[in-house]
Amino acid sequence: MVGFVNDYNRPCWWFGVNNVRAKEHAHAHVTYLAIAPLLFGEIDHFVWQRGGAPGAKRYYQNMQIGDQLVFWTGDGVHKKWGIIGFGRILEIDAHTLTLASLAIRTQPITPYPSGHPMRTVNSDFLLDVFGVYYPPLRKLFFRLGYKDVKSCVVTIAEMSFSQYLRLLVSASQDIGNQQPLNEVQLLTTVCDTQESLKKYSTEFENAVSRSQLDSSMARRERLRVASKKPKTVKLVSFTFQRNPDVVGEVLEKAHGHCQRCGKPAPFLRKTDHSPYLEVHHIKPLAENGEDTIENAIALCPNCHRELHYGESFISIK
Repeated sequence: MVGFVNDYNRPCWWFGVNNVRAKEHAHAHVTYLAIAPLLFGEIDHFVWQRGGAPGAKRYYQNMQIGDQLVFWTGDGVHKKWGIIGFGRILEIDAHTLTLASLAIRTQPITPYPSGHPMRTVNSDFLLDVFGVYYPPLRKLFFRLGYKDVKSCVVTIAEMSFSQYLRLLVSASQDIGNQQPLNEVQLLTTVCDTQESLKKYSTEFENAVSRSQLDSSMARRERLRVASKKPKTVKLVSFTFQRNPDVVGEVLEKAHGHCQRCGKPAPFLRKTDHSPYLEVHHIKPLAENGEDTIENAIALCPNCHRELHYGESFISIK
């Protein structure tokens, strides 16, 4: 499991591109053909000209370097339309934004087959994520029969981080023969997850070390004026959907004894009175390890913690 600390007050952004053949037909909008080399990894950045309606200008003013964004193109010449890619803002100046694509493969979230408006799993998904009145999608939902929705064309819009993440998780799954991207790898790419978590944990450990260097009197004086209710830090955590049969087989094979130190399990589980052991993956799942019996071992809590945090780490083969 991994979590990360993120500024959830920062919005993410919707960037609409025009699904036409040539730039002269796109007016002031960026075309699909222009942005495609970035999405396909043929270039490492794209310079986006700022402009458009007053609403877009307001959004541009609120953008910051590092903000996440989604690329969208409507139904048109290119049949793979819809949510076509993800990126982030590298640089901002008075007239342009420099954009980069995320270093992961995604597939388009296409609402329905080009030229054939109909409700699909993807259109229902977008409806669930954004609602029927989200400005960039009003034209889509109008075509799907939501007659109380006024159709409009929007190039730039704002979305929440949770909306962005739902799109990214959906778009990164089941891409041909590619191994599905797990959430840990995904969040590491999007939010520098591991570095953020490491920094968060290290800061706390350093604070504990400084506290231990102080006298008990100094600690108690700080505690006297400290809040008894800890502050909350909003975290998002993801875990792998592990195979319960792997856990069951590994625990049965251990016969109630730690497979590292050989000692009996330290206590019995409250739920079923079975020996309490923890199943550890020899090659971590976050490092592309397999969820198999051969890559797992049953450990007592002490050995498990030592493998992760101890000085005298001994690898298990």
